[in-house]
Amino acid sequence: MTPVGAAHPVPVDVQILAATNRDLELDVADGRFREDLFYRLNMVELRVPPLRDRVEDIPEFIEFFSRRFSERYKRPLWKPDAEMLKRFCEFPWPGNVRQLSHVIEQSYVLDCAPHLPHVEPPAQVDVTLPFMDLSRLRCAAIQQALATTRGHKGRAATLLGVHANTLTRMLAQMESDNPGSSTSWRAGGRLRRSKPR
Repeated sequence: MTPVGAAHPVPVDVQILAATNRDLELDVADGRFREDLFYRLNMVELRVPPLRDRVEDIPEFIEFFSRRFSERYKRPLWKPDAEMLKRFCEFPWPGNVRQLSHVIEQSYVLDCAPHLPHVEPPAQVDVTLPFMDLSRLRCAAIQQALATTRGHKGRAATLLGVHANTLTRMLAQMESDNPGSSTSWRAGGRLRRSKPR
């Protein structure tokens, strides 16, 4: 190794252990991580799955951390009953082993039984559709966007995630596919209702 500003290299004998929760191969491909550094670091790669994917390890971690913090804080050893152990094993542990360690250490610091962090349940998404035909769904989405924006073409296009010119083409296509449609588009960005033909 040649220190910055030095004229001669200095022999060193080191090993580098690096850890990350990122997908470095993807980061290299996207230009977010130096490729040469990745290949210098990636001599031996160990992939450790998240704690939620190795539930069988959770009881051993609980015992390990309980003994460690019992000795550190001079408190009685905590052993979960069957129900508490089940809840610990079912918890998703987004913070992995470090989060489990903190939960147990906190209980020894506060001299109370460990309790699981509160996690908001995932929002329920209604995926029921009124129909499955894609062209009808597209028409319904356009009509809803126009109704929401009171006929403003630019804002409706923004709601739909398309360019205003794309929305114009889609409206023209709708009118050509359905010549008897009760709605049409007029210059100036307002929706007008046409008389039945």
